[in-house]
Amino acid sequence: MDSSSNEAIRRWFAEEVRWASGVTNERIISAFAEVPRESFLPRGPWQISTAMIQESYRATPDDNPHHLYHNVMVAIDPSLELNSALPSYVASVLELASINEGATVAQVGAGLGYYSAILSHIVGPIGSVLALEIDPKIWHECQRNLTSYSNVRCLNADGSTHPFENDSLDALVVHGAVTHIPPRWLQSLRQGGRIVLPLSYAPDEPGQIARITRIQDRFRVEFHQEVFTYPCIGTSLDEHAETLREAVELYGWYTNTELRFDLENVDNSAWLVTPHYWISMTEYCGDYSSDGDEQRPDVARTMRG
Repeated sequence: MDSSSNEAIRRWFAEEVRWASGVTNERIISAFAEVPRESFLPRGPWQISTAMIQESYRATPDDNPHHLYHNVMVAIDPSLELNSALPSYVASVLELASINEGATVAQVGAGLGYYSAILSHIVGPIGSVLALEIDPKIWHECQRNLTSYSNVRCLNADGSTHPFENDSLDALVVHGAVTHIPPRWLQSLRQGGRIVLPLSYAPDEPGQIARITRIQDRFRVEFHQEVFTYPCIGTSLDEHAETLREAVELYGWYTNTELRFDLENVDNSAWLVTPHYWISMTEYCGDYSSDGDEQRPDVARTMRG
């Protein structure tokens, strides 16, 4: 494809992502139109999956990059079912994160860097992206792929234990499913900062995309979208999974709740109690601005970018 053809196909792709995801943030759509997906994948032909819940891969007939510009997952390592995630799913996650130009963002599970590059375009040159990838081999390729993105720093690190600076992030995006939320993630948020992550107790059971927003020293929790995904290393533990499973089986997923650290005040409104925090079923009534997000019933099996 020549450069004009490349640009036209990416713009068409961005419109497909817009309509498949329902995203309205123009910075997100523009990023999908700008970033060349083939620069963040193994050489083609590629193994792709069009199913929302992956059942099998289908090989592209050749290595023409235009095969990548559809709302499909693309295998990074088919033997592990490790994929470049479904674009419409990631677009909806990024819109939930409400990332503005100039924002400071961290990403847990950067994969080969495609969605790190998308984030780079969203935050612009005055913003910054910290992309964390735990697998050394994948991280090495991710770092190489992101060389030209000066506002992205790519680290080979475990996101569950990485020492984020307190009050430093406008947004934290987590690509793997967690059974619990590390307090260090919550403490890393600035006022109004947001974490968007999949909360799940088992890979073969539906979890929920959660958005957690810091308001003063309180945290509003909202569940927005059903999802199937793979565990995030370090934040997927059996004891937490069982506690979460019991909460969901007893009460379902509450869409507007509050995470609290005052374990001495746990009462009968508790939906979930962990050693470090509890989540109340009482609707959060603090001073926050609603952005009018609606729940989306989409189901996706995803991994890293």
